Amino acid sequence: RKQIEASERRFSNILSQSIMAIAILKGHEMIVSFANEPLITSWRKGRDIIGKSVWEIMPEMKDQEFSEKLQQVYSTGVPYYGYEVKTINMQNGIPLELYYNFVYQPYTEADNTITGVTILATEVTEHVLVKKQIEESETKFRTLSETIPHMIWSAAPNGQKNFFNKYYLDYTGKTFEELKNDGMHSIIFPDDLDKDLQLCHKSLETGEDFNIKKRIRH
Repeated sequence: RKQIEASERRFSNILSQSIMAIAILKGHEMIVSFANEPLITSWRKGRDIIGKSVWEIMPEMKDQEFSEKLQQVYSTGVPYYGYEVKTINMQNGIPLELYYNFVYQPYTEADNTITGVTILATEVTEHVLVKKQIEESETKFRTLSETIPHMIWSAAPNGQKNFFNKYYLDYTGKTFEELKNDGMHSIIFPDDLDKDLQLCHKSLETGEDFNIKKRIRH
């Protein structure tokens, strides 16, 4: 008995010290029997959640997919993985949008009987919101670049071309595939190409802007 108690303490210490949000839910009612500090912080519900059903703690979760997935893992024993999944967490009557990477795993006893579900989660809200802002910015850039009467292209830091707007393609009569590598060189007047490449490479190395007048084949 002492060995079992010592083992359980070590197990509990490992879970408590983990930087992941971890909870153990027991039975059909998904009673919280364990929750470490990262989970309590992430759920934003306080420290009195032990011994309560997760549906009592966060009733808003019943209307989301989590109820079905938890019961599915509890009844089948098959883990469920979620990636950048959006949740709505009510805080003082105000819906708070959060995002998680998580896994629901069956919690089994020594005889392999499933008695609950273990939640291992990492909140990635900040990462997802930043990614959304980047995507929105990229969408705005592409929308703008496709509507103005200017030839626009962009390249990655290694010089690989990754965008030509419609005006550029229409003017040159080339496709993106024809231009994306060194195909762009074929439309620049030969006497202007060397200077153009030199200035472009210098700009990529230093981060400085450059201006050039060059002739492009129509």
